[in-house]
Amino acid sequence: METFTSNINKRLTILQIFGTILAVGLLIFLLEQQGWQEIKIVFLKINPWQLIIAILLMSISRFSVIARWHTLLHSANTDISFWQTTRITFSGLFLTNFLPTTIGGDVIRLMGAIQNKIDPSVSTASLIVDRLIGLIGMVLVLPFAIPNLITNQTSLVSIDTLNYSFSIQFLIKWQKKLPSKILDFITRVYKAISFWKEKPIALFQSLIWTIIHMFCQFIIIQLLLNSLGENLALWQIAGFFSLVYLFTLIPISINGYGVQEFTMTFVFSNLGHISTENSISIALLFRSFMILASLPGVFFVPSLFTKGGNQDKKTNL
Repeated sequence: METFTSNINKRLTILQIFGTILAVGLLIFLLEQQGWQEIKIVFLKINPWQLIIAILLMSISRFSVIARWHTLLHSANTDISFWQTTRITFSGLFLTNFLPTTIGGDVIRLMGAIQNKIDPSVSTASLIVDRLIGLIGMVLVLPFAIPNLITNQTSLVSIDTLNYSFSIQFLIKWQKKLPSKILDFITRVYKAISFWKEKPIALFQSLIWTIIHMFCQFIIIQLLLNSLGENLALWQIAGFFSLVYLFTLIPISINGYGVQEFTMTFVFSNLGHISTENSISIALLFRSFMILASLPGVFFVPSLFTKGGNQDKKTNL
């Protein structure tokens, strides 16, 4: 028995080492894809203290996202610690850099939650509600972009609206063809989501966390714009970035690569009248800060591929 346990531990150690090497390799590949020279040129234009503040704000943004999801999980009577939520979320933030669409990290979070013995339907429901609250937060500031949209006579929301309209029609069309087990799972998720209707305080607290997360991002953009000699009011940045966020939800690239940068450049240059060069620089810098803020996840990724960590967590929902 002792030999058997020793062999398992050795295999887990090897798997963890392999996972670490893989994660670091993916990180290096990601930074290579970003373009070292372009990032270097733009970074040299920014004062060191502004970069430090921006990184700190992005870190606060990340922890606000963690707190938002943890609030929902905690309100669902799940016995999961904030540390476990942090470990899972950072793993998702890091791996989402390499996964299809901007919700790839949610798949990782789902896997981590299930690994910690949280009911799959509750885990899925918590992630859906988490996403919805994030979307609601952005929609709340979307009206700030309307004056510039009217002035520039630019319709930027139609593509995203059509995308979700198509998705809904697709689901309605194919729902009868879904296997009974999948329909049963969807029903359980719906019931789990309904649970939060009775938890308005938790929903409000989660919304507060998403507002903190959002405004950290808005302040980062304003700080970078000012450092490049450009000026935009914070409310304008909020409205513009909400448009960028909506377009980034379109699942046509890995983690929104290209879509976010292109949309951010287009929106800020056309609606905010920021020079194209500076708009591109801001987009690249913002992406770089997002990557830097996800780096802690490299230390937690290996545990997702093993049976380590706390697995005695359960839900009393």
